[in-house]
Amino acid sequence: MLLVTAVLPAQGPTVATLDVAIAPAAASNAVPAVAWLRTRWLPQQAQWPRGLDPEGALRLRLDTDGLAITACATPLPAGAVACGSLAHGGAEVLFECRADGVEDWFVPVQFALPESWRHTLAELDALAFDHARTLGVAVLVGHVAGGLDHDDPVRDLLQAGASHCGDLTFTAWRTESHLRVRGRSDGGLTLPAALLWLAHTRGTTTHGRSLRAFAARDADATEAARQLLRSPAGVAQPTLRALLHADDPTRLAAIDALVRQGATEQLSAIVTAAAPDTPWATLAATDAVRELWPGASPQQRQRTREALARSQVVTLRGLDPDRALPASPTSRDESSTTQVRAMVWLGLFAVGLFWLLRRERLRLDEREH
Repeated sequence: MLLVTAVLPAQGPTVATLDVAIAPAAASNAVPAVAWLRTRWLPQQAQWPRGLDPEGALRLRLDTDGLAITACATPLPAGAVACGSLAHGGAEVLFECRADGVEDWFVPVQFALPESWRHTLAELDALAFDHARTLGVAVLVGHVAGGLDHDDPVRDLLQAGASHCGDLTFTAWRTESHLRVRGRSDGGLTLPAALLWLAHTRGTTTHGRSLRAFAARDADATEAARQLLRSPAGVAQPTLRALLHADDPTRLAAIDALVRQGATEQLSAIVTAAAPDTPWATLAATDAVRELWPGASPQQRQRTREALARSQVVTLRGLDPDRALPASPTSRDESSTTQVRAMVWLGLFAVGLFWLLRRERLRLDEREH
């Protein structure tokens, strides 16, 4: 959140002010990204006062006049690494990050969330309350920011800062007066949010479901891969192909989505995604060969044969796609018709046999009487 207010004034004339207190290095070094920020990035800024002790407690203030860095004389609460407030639009958000990287936000109900931020949260499906989400901060920031020039002044902040944050797990719930947000990462919750916000101002594209599929670090990634079916093939397929390198459940979802889209051009990549340690992806790849092979071009079939020959999975390496084809619709229809006819004749034979047996039984009864 250190750079959030650099963006907020663009949302309207309301002034936003951020105040942050960071504990001395002896305490804040327990959170790696905060330690990197205070010892590596902040001392390199022009606003760093000469003679300020980088190991001591710091106070950061950011408003329309820019960033101010001073020593902090006010002791932080016990166990806190950083705490502060963000005032905007007559409301004030309070936050506190603890030594284990767990951070809480207390957001008043009247706090106005800028539309651009709301859009990004919606893309990540992060507006659902009472449901935990896990995101890879470096992946998320990298995709939102896009390519950055080497001389971009925030390049090091985004790349190094995000990599120090690691994965972020967070959830939110409502109270009568506040929205509570709790998150945990190697940079707490505020620093990843600030990096994402700054990356959003540098990005030029809308990522939609692809962003969620790349950044998610839990079962949500699998669900995001499935939901890419709702995106146009030109948007979904590059993401789905990239997800063929993810974990086994995500590979399975990506293969299933590609098969449903009839992506014959991805068949060789699907085969390559199968490995001895990805049993679900292997089963899905085997089915994909049967489903997509009939519609594949000669060039696509040749690439698939080569991928099958190189496969590390024995069952795929020995698979003959021409002989593994499912029965054609016509042959299935003919087979079904033949079965129905056989059942009809069998039924008629059974009725006739029953009638003959019944007749003979009646005749025996008449003779006995």
